[in-house]
Amino acid sequence: MMLRRVKIIAASCVLSLGGMGSALAGQTYTKNADFDWGQLKGVDHAPPNDDQLQITLGDNPIPPPFMWVANFADGTVTKISTDTGGQVAKYHSVLMRNWDGSVPQGITLPIPGADCNSPSRTTVDGDDNAFVANRGFCTDSTTYTRATVTKFAGSLGYCVDRNGNGLIDTSRDVNGDGVIGREPPEFLGQADECILWTRNYAEKGDLGRSVAIDGDQNIWLGGYSSSKLWKLDGKTGALLQTIDLNAEKGTIANIYGLAVGPEGFIYTSDLTAKRLRKIDPKAPVGRRVVAEVGVSTPTYGLAVDRDGVAWLGSWADESPGRGGVLRVDFKTGKEEKILVSSSTDCTGLTRGVAVAGNGDIWVACYSTHKLLHFRRSRVTGSVFFNKSYATDSGTLGVTIDDHQRIWTSNYDTNSVTRVDPGAGRVQLSRPAGGIPYSYWDMSGYQYRNSTIRQGEWVVVQEGERLGAQWGTIHWNRESAGSVPAETAIEVSVQASDDSRALSSQPVFPVTRGVSFTGAGVTGRYLRVRAVLRTKNLTQSPVLSDLSIIPSWSWGESPAFMCEGTVDGTPPPHVQPCAIPQVGIIARWQGVHCRWLYENRSRIQSGNRDVERHRSSIHRQAAPYGDLAQ
Repeated sequence: MMLRRVKIIAASCVLSLGGMGSALAGQTYTKNADFDWGQLKGVDHAPPNDDQLQITLGDNPIPPPFMWVANFADGTVTKISTDTGGQVAKYHSVLMRNWDGSVPQGITLPIPGADCNSPSRTTVDGDDNAFVANRGFCTDSTTYTRATVTKFAGSLGYCVDRNGNGLIDTSRDVNGDGVIGREPPEFLGQADECILWTRNYAEKGDLGRSVAIDGDQNIWLGGYSSSKLWKLDGKTGALLQTIDLNAEKGTIANIYGLAVGPEGFIYTSDLTAKRLRKIDPKAPVGRRVVAEVGVSTPTYGLAVDRDGVAWLGSWADESPGRGGVLRVDFKTGKEEKILVSSSTDCTGLTRGVAVAGNGDIWVACYSTHKLLHFRRSRVTGSVFFNKSYATDSGTLGVTIDDHQRIWTSNYDTNSVTRVDPGAGRVQLSRPAGGIPYSYWDMSGYQYRNSTIRQGEWVVVQEGERLGAQWGTIHWNRESAGSVPAETAIEVSVQASDDSRALSSQPVFPVTRGVSFTGAGVTGRYLRVRAVLRTKNLTQSPVLSDLSIIPSWSWGESPAFMCEGTVDGTPPPHVQPCAIPQVGIIARWQGVHCRWLYENRSRIQSGNRDVERHRSSIHRQAAPYGDLAQ
């Protein structure tokens, strides 16, 4: 077994290392075989970049295996498994009172079949959490609702045990029929602990018809009438920035669709004035609208490809009797209509749009209830119509799942439909949960395709003791590790005495090299998730190594053994000395003293299991230099 070297800085300190280059009782992952004990999703260690992880930039995005469908008439959002098509949870689209005691203004308790909040656009961030924009449709003199946004936890680890019962009380498919009922225990309404918060952003009468996430995981929302943009903190919902597009440009337009594309530019579609905009939110006031293109047709759904080209649905009956998709290049200021082959494919009224990782375009045609496929040539880059697929009636929205299958939400039939392009057929249709009106990024695929690129590595380590307190995680100590500008590596952990309960434990963000002992992260098993993310679509951060160092490796064990002593008590002249590389305390041992400890670490991943045993590992004191095993 090959072990790494560790440079000892202070001459009077000594540090013993265990197997795989780990610090004391810890574990280091640095070789291909080490990383393979974990689960790789959207990252690789492919040659020539062996023994490190980087984002697989040229591949298709891998969103979480769920889609979030807004049911406007019922005031709910349904979480649907893209593996089975079954409903796994359903939530109210607003919280009447937030868990922090704040009360959103201009909302009503959701009423099935007559909801005023009117949830519509959904999207998913890089931690798999979801957001819904509620339009706020009731604006009469006696009752009015305002536009709001609500955040939902994408996994139990982001939910919060508000009532302190030791459980996460949340919606779930109790009877396993793939449909969430309207009553407990399947549906908990306002008591659901996975609804995180609801925030206001627009004024009365300014409908909220758009939501998107930027590369920093903050959310952008548009006011339909005002053409204002609001930037909210993706974690807390706090207001960070407001941009008045009409005032910036001196022209009038509406915001119907919203997307964040490469380099952080924001794009908007317009149903009425037919003005499309490209916005730089970091530019000085008055110069943020960097381009405006007038188009010939009202535009509906919006998606942006990796080149910053916008693709839009056309909300019109096309005069040739053939519908299609609108391509708008803001660099040239030109639009191009790409039409289907015949009116049997689509006569017009195209709505949701999605761009695949290979550049193909998928469009919902409402007039003929079909999903349209426009293929991109791998040679010339040109886009042309390929074929259509018949879906359930009312084809409205389009999204792509983690297996590159295409989904539609179908308004008229309260359903979702899955198409497998590889097989060239419609695979299934399932109930959506209450008149879906979602047509934007329901799975988070578009965010991972053209706003950022992202991958993750997850590993579970066993500490072989119940209630273990974990200590520190280090990464990128090797020179190959790098985090260039516009990239990031984020590490988080979950711990439990039961490996089956790890996913339901609170997610704790970890700071590189900073101990989290005492922060409540305790348990025999530790789940570590390292996310690699980049806003530069052509460059990845590099994770060269990651070390998990449990607290007992420097506090509870090892035993300090000196010749001539019985209990290991050091002689009076021994002085403490800090070892900054690993954040532990060692002691000058004298010539005949040594560390003595025993450690077993078990690493689990899927159905693979390995146990590494290290016993009585020791080093005699050295005045300085490298210690290696």
